[in-house]
Amino acid sequence: MKKSLIALAVAAFASSAVSAATVYDKDGTTFAVGGRVQSVYYAGQFGYVGNNDSSIVNSSRLNISGRSEIAPGIAAFGFAEWNTADGDNTKDMNARDQYIGVDFGKFGAVSVGRSYDALYQVIGVTDIYEDLGGNGIFGDSDRRAGNIKYVWEGYGVYAATSFQSAKDEIAVEGALGEVMNVNHGYSAVLGYTTPSVFFGPISVKAGYTYLAAQNDYEYKKGLGLDNMKEWAASVTWGNLDTGLYLAAVYDQRKFDYVYGGVDGLFPGNLNGIANQSFKGIEALVGYGFGNGLSVIASWQYQRVNIQPESATFAEVEYIIRKVPVLVNYNFNSNFNVWFETSFDMGSDEQVNIKNVQIDEKLETDADHTYFAVGARYTF
Repeated sequence: MKKSLIALAVAAFASSAVSAATVYDKDGTTFAVGGRVQSVYYAGQFGYVGNNDSSIVNSSRLNISGRSEIAPGIAAFGFAEWNTADGDNTKDMNARDQYIGVDFGKFGAVSVGRSYDALYQVIGVTDIYEDLGGNGIFGDSDRRAGNIKYVWEGYGVYAATSFQSAKDEIAVEGALGEVMNVNHGYSAVLGYTTPSVFFGPISVKAGYTYLAAQNDYEYKKGLGLDNMKEWAASVTWGNLDTGLYLAAVYDQRKFDYVYGGVDGLFPGNLNGIANQSFKGIEALVGYGFGNGLSVIASWQYQRVNIQPESATFAEVEYIIRKVPVLVNYNFNSNFNVWFETSFDMGSDEQVNIKNVQIDEKLETDADHTYFAVGARYTF
């Protein structure tokens, strides 16, 4: 699920949640508890219950955080957050973020654990919808364990790097099953933010991520994944908290395969993948009216291309073009309601299959119009 509007203001190494309540503060040590509970009505085409059945879905989130001074100008911190669905068994609870770290003040901060990699600071500038954003960005759900991250900010410069240690089945959007068995990986980001220009500061960021797969394990499963590479750049102007906000992102993610590609992924003669590429663009405009009302709209483009390892197999391609709209109203810092919808702007209704003839067509469902209405209490 996408983050709420207020999440734009969260620092990369915040030691407590935005709305968390401090329950202990003494001798340089603080401890806070926060969370939220929400109910959302999803129209039928979301498909949360059955086939095109409309439904109300409840969920909650709980977080704890702490910060303690360990030396003059140096503090240790920890943060953990869990999502809980509306079921009644332990499988409905899962970790969202779990990391510890050290804040060295003007020398930057280091964290270790489950979190986004460094590249998220580039693509996250448009990740402010509840459910219907993110078509043009990849990795907005990629929180990964075993991540080491360093962030430094000063004089308008933002610099970050992260290292991914070996993990099985970590979240990688676009990979088969949305997971990848990683041997190692790294990310790097560099950006600059100007002083205020007219209605707000202008910020430019760019970055790169590389993940190497565990080829031996992938081969045994028939997946044949070798690596993932991602490039992204973004620019923002303004701030939703103070009025007009403009943002644009370009994101490209590519998966390379070995060992003859994938068996059983597609019908007919569509296997034998050499690589998959995802290219996306998001251009967003939003306005915060200062009375609790915010309105956001964006244009989202995604192109997916699957290249075969030889002419014997098929090339697969489809394009998604969407315009999502979010209207959010904060009654106060604890309670907000929203309406969200997404309109199709000429997405491919079927996957375009080249090189070979097959009888079965693959529907994308990209041409559907979605909408949802929700309410949330944050504590």
